[in-house]
Amino acid sequence: MIKTIKWNQVYEKEGNRFTSRINNWEDVIQFFKKNNIGKVLDLGCGNGTHMLDLSQQGFSVTGFDISKSGIELAREKFQQSKLEADFLVGSMHKKFPFQDGHFDAVICLRTLNHGEKYQVQKTINEIWRVIKPGGYIFISTIKIFGQKSRQGNGILNQMPVNFIAPYTYRPLEGKEADIIHFVFNKKALLHMFKNFTVVKFWLDIGEKHWEKYYCLLAQKL
Repeated sequence: MIKTIKWNQVYEKEGNRFTSRINNWEDVIQFFKKNNIGKVLDLGCGNGTHMLDLSQQGFSVTGFDISKSGIELAREKFQQSKLEADFLVGSMHKKFPFQDGHFDAVICLRTLNHGEKYQVQKTINEIWRVIKPGGYIFISTIKIFGQKSRQGNGILNQMPVNFIAPYTYRPLEGKEADIIHFVFNKKALLHMFKNFTVVKFWLDIGEKHWEKYYCLLAQKL
């Protein structure tokens, strides 16, 4: 409940400013087109920026997010653009409200790292379940610099944090203060998605000099 309230507050304050742009995003869209992707789930869709990009390119999109405020912003985007999509409010840490093999692809951009490790693994298991055989995932999650296996207070990416467990922390300030984050490294990310076959793995650069993001494009065989 606290997490839901926090994310609603983020979107109520930041609105459409709270989004993430992937440098190779258009390449991912073109890859989906070439591989006959039709139905895409945007997991942690927020205000719907990436959903709208996909819809404008002809994909059938579903947005799923814990924040009702974020979903309302996404709905407004689609209404203004006269495009259609499905929207659901819910937690990615619980069973998704979709049938097995329902989607051709799932995207999850800068969202998967929100939660403890067991929650993240549960989300990955659900991603696997709702993608049809031969379908794809595109995952983006932040690369963290600094000592990550400690406990107690520390600094990550120039931000004060409190480690509640190794590789698990709460920011002490900023928009995502008090929201639990799991820290991925390349090895952990690839291991947790070991049931998928990697198509491409790369590092994306953000707006700030310390911002780097792991990007994983992979297939369920």
